[in-house]
Amino acid sequence: MSQPLQLSLGIQDAVNNQYLFSDHYLLNLLPRDPRWGAALDEAEGFLAWLGNLYQDEQSRLPDYNETQLEDHWIRPILQRLGHVWEAQASVPGLGEGVKRPDYVFFPGEAARRAAVGAQNTPAYVEAALAAGEVKAWGRSLDKKERGGGPSFDRQNPGYQIDYYLRATALDWGILSNGRLWRLVHRDTSQRLTIYYEVDLVELLRNDNAGTMRYFTLFFRQNALLPDAQGRRFLQDALDASNAYAVALEEDMQENVYRALELLMQGFLDLRDNELGPDDLRAVYDNSLYLLYRLLFILYAESRGLLPLDREAYREHYSLHDIKNDIAKDNAPTAPSTTGLWHRVQTLFQIINGDDEDLNRYLGVPRYNGGLFNPRLHPFLQEKAVGDAYLKEAIDLLCRRDTEQGKEFADYRTLCVRQLGSIYEGMLEYQPRVAEEDLAAVKDGGQERWLPAQEVPQG
Repeated sequence: MSQPLQLSLGIQDAVNNQYLFSDHYLLNLLPRDPRWGAALDEAEGFLAWLGNLYQDEQSRLPDYNETQLEDHWIRPILQRLGHVWEAQASVPGLGEGVKRPDYVFFPGEAARRAAVGAQNTPAYVEAALAAGEVKAWGRSLDKKERGGGPSFDRQNPGYQIDYYLRATALDWGILSNGRLWRLVHRDTSQRLTIYYEVDLVELLRNDNAGTMRYFTLFFRQNALLPDAQGRRFLQDALDASNAYAVALEEDMQENVYRALELLMQGFLDLRDNELGPDDLRAVYDNSLYLLYRLLFILYAESRGLLPLDREAYREHYSLHDIKNDIAKDNAPTAPSTTGLWHRVQTLFQIINGDDEDLNRYLGVPRYNGGLFNPRLHPFLQEKAVGDAYLKEAIDLLCRRDTEQGKEFADYRTLCVRQLGSIYEGMLEYQPRVAEEDLAAVKDGGQERWLPAQEVPQG
C-alpha cells in the first residue's frame, strides 16, 4: 500500500506526521506562531553542530550497539536540546520481566536529584516531563525484533514506550533508533500508529535551518516546559490540532449539506436527464451515493489508500488534481456541459477496478465493495450533474472559508467516525418540491431559503 503524502515544502521525506498533529497545523498555523520564528537561530546552530557530529560518526553508527549509540549519538543530541535525564530509572508500575525505561526526563538537575530517593513510587515521576526509549541504529520502531522470544526488550518499540507512559502516567514519550525520532502522547500511544516522527538524516540532507525546526522545536526540553505565560509548546500543538479538527468537522457538515443540495439540483436541471418531481426520491438517494463516493476518495487520497505518490494517478486521474483545477478556475462554467462529470466518472471506474491493467499501471487497488459498482447504481451511469453544479459541489467538499481566505480541508485530520457523523447528518434531510420560486439569502452567517419575490434585488 502506498504511503500518504505527508507534508509539502520539501520536507515530506524528513517529517512523518502520523495523525498526532494535524498537517494543517504544521504547515499553516505553526508558521504564524511567534515561537516558530524565534526558534530559527537555535535551529541554525543545531544544524551546523549536528552536521559535524554526523560527519564524525556516520560510518560507525550502524555498528554501534544500543549503549554505544547512546554514548556517541543520542545523549549528545539530548544534551544539545537542553534535556536533563535519569537513565534506567526505577519507575513505578513496571510488571515482572519489564526492563526500566532508558530515560526519564526532568525539568532540571535539582528535580532529578530530588526524585532519586523516590524511585519505585508514584512520587518519583511527579516532577518528570517525559519517558524515553532508544533502539539500535536502523531497528524498526514498529515491529517486534525477530528471534527474541517473549522478552519485553524485543517487543514492538511502540508498545514499549506506550507501556512506560501508562505505568508512569507521563503524557509524552520519545522513541528513537538514532535516525528516526518519534513523539507519542499517552492519549493515543496505545494505538501504535499515531505519532510524530522526524528523520534526522533526511533533515541533514535537506540542509535547511528553517525545516530543522520541525525537529528542534518539537524535541527540545523547552517544548515540554511552561514558558513565561505558562504555555507548553507540545500541548499547544496538540490543542491547536484538535481545535482544527473540531472546526473542520463543523465547517464540513455545513459544506456537505450545501454540496448535497447542489448535486440534487444539478441532476434536476440537466435537461438530458429528463427528471421531474416524481423522481425526487431517486435524485436524493443517488446524490447521497455520489456524495459519499467523493468523500471516500478525499479521505482515501489523504491517507495513502489511493496512490497520490504515483504521478500517473495524481496528475491525470485523481480528485486531488480535479480539486486543484477547480480552485484555480475562476471562469464561469456552463450548467449544461458534462465534461467534469465524465472526468469524475472515469475516476469512479478506476476505483471500482473495471480495467485491471489500468489499475495495475496506476497502482490503484480495486475498491469493488459496491459503492462504485455501476450495476448497483444504474442511475449514476445513466444520469449526470451539470458542470457548474458539480464544480461548486466538489469545491465545497474540498475547501473551507477562513479569515485568510479559502483553504483546502485537511482530510487526514478527520477520522472515519467524523466522516460517518457528517454523512449520517445528511440522512436527516428530506427533499421537497418548492411550490414557488425560492432564493438563498445569508442570515447571520447561515443560508436561508425565502420566496424569491421577498428578496431585495440589486
